[in-house]
Amino acid sequence: MTGDLVLTGRWNDGNEYTVTLDPNGGTVSNTTLVVQYDHQYSLPIPSRLGYTFEGGYFEGGYSTTKVSNTGKWKNASNKTYVAHWTIIVYQITYELNNGTNDSSNPSSYTVNDSVTFADPLCVKMTKSSSCPPKLLPSKIIRSPPSM
Repeated sequence: MTGDLVLTGRWNDGNEYTVTLDPNGGTVSNTTLVVQYDHQYSLPIPSRLGYTFEGGYFEGGYSTTKVSNTGKWKNASNKTYVAHWTIIVYQITYELNNGTNDSSNPSSYTVNDSVTFADPLCVKMTKSSSCPPKLLPSKIIRSPPSM
């Protein structure tokens, strides 16, 4: 070769890696995405009825490598991001109108519980007083507040 040369730089924007999102019993909008090394990323937040999302972890779900949902990607390999959940405990309040709650009735429940309620005990204050109605509904099966 002889003569002048013009060299044009072509820069790599960063290697691309695939992140697999395992919602671990929940749901997520997209289960795979492509990220670039040393570039910004944003992972979707999964959801699961009756649970609080505690974060995602690489490989194995409950490892010690918790991952931020946003930031600069610094992993030079494909990764699996597993959701970590904590079950929500819902409190039950009884309004018994002068009745006495049955001791077998629970004070809380989770999305995984099936609960049967015993009727309250009636304590008549006077001969003319009436007893409170029975607890309604008599069964709650997997019905936590909607999220």
